[in-house]
Amino acid sequence: MRWTLVLTVWVGSLCAADWPQFLGPERTGVSAETGLLRAWPAGAPKMLWKFGLGVGFGGAAVEGGKAYVLDRVNHAQDVLRCLDLATGKEEWNVSWDVAGKHDFPGSRSTPAVDAKHVFAIGPFGDFYCVDKATRKPLWRQNIVKDHGGSVPNWGVSQSPLLYGDWVVVAPQSGSVGLMAVEKATGKAVWKSPGGIGEMSYASPLPVKIGASEQIVQLTFDGPTGVEARTGKPLWRFGFSGKWPIANPTYLGNGVFFVVNAYGSGCAAFQVTPNGTQPVFKHLLCETQIPTPVFHKGFIYTVGNNNKAREGLMCLSPDGKVVWKTGRTPNFERGNLLLADGMLFVMGGDDGMLYLVEASPQAYKELARAKVLEGAGKQVWGPIALADGHLLVRDQHELRCFDVKGR
Repeated sequence: MRWTLVLTVWVGSLCAADWPQFLGPERTGVSAETGLLRAWPAGAPKMLWKFGLGVGFGGAAVEGGKAYVLDRVNHAQDVLRCLDLATGKEEWNVSWDVAGKHDFPGSRSTPAVDAKHVFAIGPFGDFYCVDKATRKPLWRQNIVKDHGGSVPNWGVSQSPLLYGDWVVVAPQSGSVGLMAVEKATGKAVWKSPGGIGEMSYASPLPVKIGASEQIVQLTFDGPTGVEARTGKPLWRFGFSGKWPIANPTYLGNGVFFVVNAYGSGCAAFQVTPNGTQPVFKHLLCETQIPTPVFHKGFIYTVGNNNKAREGLMCLSPDGKVVWKTGRTPNFERGNLLLADGMLFVMGGDDGMLYLVEASPQAYKELARAKVLEGAGKQVWGPIALADGHLLVRDQHELRCFDVKGR
């Protein structure tokens, strides 16, 4: 089988330097930016600013020189904040009263932003739209209560997907699987059938397989694909997982890589005209939180399952473990991002940022620096990169670093 990467997504007119939603413009965790530093002056990237946040894991989205983050305050409010990307100054915020607390409390979701709107999902399923011009709420609904679903044990963690004039979310109830709504009104355009499995912690992923535009969602029972324009179910692949968090990674040619932890392992499968067919499945790689990235024919992920500590791993598309760091360094549940042929990997229990060459030859560390102090052991939020600005967070702060050296 010949492996090539063919991925087309539809997020509207966006600046190449933006990171407008979870995992970036194409939801792959891969940035198109180039000219980034391959070594950090004075041993660490320059911190441009920091901003205090409530506890949580929700990442930042960047559009038009502004950073957006959904904060959680005192277990009582969801607060959408808009910060200036250059200075970190808060320009405005909108808050909603939503009382409650989960295990591992705080925010979970990353906002999605276009030229006119900001969309966000709170940990209890509240789905918000704010008008950027007026800085006021435009509409609100709840993807759990409105569709007869239930809030997962660790809260609603998915992030909304931009798709042209629509936003796609995944209620995953008995009646509704995925749903597309109009950006301006929140009115449903289509709803796919429910019963695809209880709500997971993963987010909708857009892909194009041949001429077929699809939305893929990982559930507790495995990934499923629907027609992007209608919500019509197209296929399902059986891959049960205890706590599915990491998004599927598209490898091209209809092939996806999925990974979970707690004894679930990893698998690859191919979508065919007749359904799906397995490529491989094994227990040599398990991932709890970060979504793996795919670069020049190889998969990179952080292997962790509460017992085994495999560290940063490189896998071939046929499932072979090419290399792994093990416990030195380990990275725990830290997230990763790929840009300019390099991996930015966060140490999930110590706030250490690693810069690593994305190569199947061996683990080649280019730099490391502690960028988050007092982080405890829950530095699990996704990383964002926009115009040379790297945004990372812990349980107390959002910080921005210059990784381009301008």
